[in-house]
Amino acid sequence: MEALILSCGTGGGHNAAGYAVKEELERRGHNVKMLFIATDYTCIPFTEETECDTYVIPSDKLTREFVKRGVPKERLLPLGIPVRREFAQPYDRLEVADRLGLDSKQHYILITGGSIGAGKLVRAVKVLARRYHRDRTVKLIVICGNNRRLYHKLYEQYGERHIILQRTEQMPDYVKLCDVMVIKPGGLSSTEAAVTGKRLVLMTPIPGCENHNLHFFTKNGMCRGVLTPDIQLVKEVDRLMKQSDDCEMIHRQHAVINARALEDICDYMEQ
Repeated sequence: MEALILSCGTGGGHNAAGYAVKEELERRGHNVKMLFIATDYTCIPFTEETECDTYVIPSDKLTREFVKRGVPKERLLPLGIPVRREFAQPYDRLEVADRLGLDSKQHYILITGGSIGAGKLVRAVKVLARRYHRDRTVKLIVICGNNRRLYHKLYEQYGERHIILQRTEQMPDYVKLCDVMVIKPGGLSSTEAAVTGKRLVLMTPIPGCENHNLHFFTKNGMCRGVLTPDIQLVKEVDRLMKQSDDCEMIHRQHAVINARALEDICDYMEQ
């Protein structure tokens, strides 16, 4: 039997588990290949020790970093970070708004927290809600995830004026509908925004991989970066709200990020 094990770059534990399975299958006499998929825009610690057969990395712009860390260049495949197919599919804004039950004539700012920290998310919503309080053409869409306490707090304060949600399975549609996204610089969420083509603000990175993600996106002109949710966040969102979806930022996203990473990785695996 031939086996292929995927090991995603989301932490040492994930890599160790995949490698343990590989060792056991090899002990049983099977031919095993291991494919590592980096899901942050950096070479995470100990990647070079995983001894995978192939390393799929987010961009050829990161080749030098991975090689410098000890990963053989001939094992690198700069195919990108795979995301759900829906993010890359063409869309009609009117149809998306209809699916969500929202007004396509409104302008929307999408704010998601992830592991951003409830306090900073609350602060971001507060400063942006204050800024657009009198502008009835703009609504915030805030996705709180599984944090029910955060959801109830924000819904109580802003639910009548803005859209406050818990976890949703319609994230691709909310991303497509919004004019500007304000998110933490996670590898997957940032890639989802870029694949869709969104005016993007990345804020409050968690020290570590997210700092590298923020650096990669800002260096390549694919976002605006904000370290704290204060007046600087308002200025950056204001600036992006005045731009169009044909702005240079979105052109840079399409130039740097491979929207077909999912298909390209699957094509490689089937060879």
